[in-house]
Amino acid sequence: NLDMNIEKYVTVNFNALVEVIDALGGMDLELDAVEVGHMNNYCIETAEVTGKEVPHIQPTSDGPVKYHLNGVQAVSYSRIRYTAGGDFKRSERQRLVLEKIAEKASKANIGALNKIVNVVFPQVSTNFTLAEMLGYAKDVKDYKMSETMGFPTQNHFDNISGVGSVVIADTLESNVLEVHKFLFGEDGYTVSDTIRNIQSKITVGDSSNVGQTEYEDDDTQEDVWYGIEEPKTESGYDNNASSIEDNSQNTTNDYEEQPEVLPED
Repeated sequence: NLDMNIEKYVTVNFNALVEVIDALGGMDLELDAVEVGHMNNYCIETAEVTGKEVPHIQPTSDGPVKYHLNGVQAVSYSRIRYTAGGDFKRSERQRLVLEKIAEKASKANIGALNKIVNVVFPQVSTNFTLAEMLGYAKDVKDYKMSETMGFPTQNHFDNISGVGSVVIADTLESNVLEVHKFLFGEDGYTVSDTIRNIQSKITVGDSSNVGQTEYEDDDTQEDVWYGIEEPKTESGYDNNASSIEDNSQNTTNDYEEQPEVLPED
């Protein structure tokens, strides 16, 4: 789909990502009240899958506030897709969490990094060997995160009968060209016949099932979030998921509790 020869891969599950974030001491992220509600909702399932207990956060204001999140909370935050931007915003959150992990890992000592690799390695699917991963870990302080992008950037949404809300590249060729230019610069790359053949199938696909064009209009996607009845502490938020800003004057709960509904990823 992208005209790339990807020889090495690493896939991680919830458990592995949670373990890494917890081993690095959690991370600081800014969330508004809506994101906090959705994160609390996802925390229910993430905690169940990982076997970890996690307290909910009491939102401290409507606007963005910086919170210190543990592994379950940060992974749950990265799963949110029921806000403006839909799946693209979710992938942006995922990239942000990975960037935060890289930042913290660059400041960790080699002993801590080796411990993380040893704990996480059995929980990942990869064709790297453990020795290779340890070799990369020793140089982690020299790594720098470059810019990131989503795919496809030129796109539109449709609701396909029997499938649901989908993202369709305006043209696969133009989007693949954009990815190659982003990764490799102007290197003379031209789109292969494989990409053109895939594009032709998209173009001539059955359009009779194409419905609404707005992601938010897909009534199969319930936009719900889980509110919290009472603050965890006198300051209005939980110590394990604490707001970094001073909110000692905000101890009331203005967020109505909603049914516990876990959206499908």
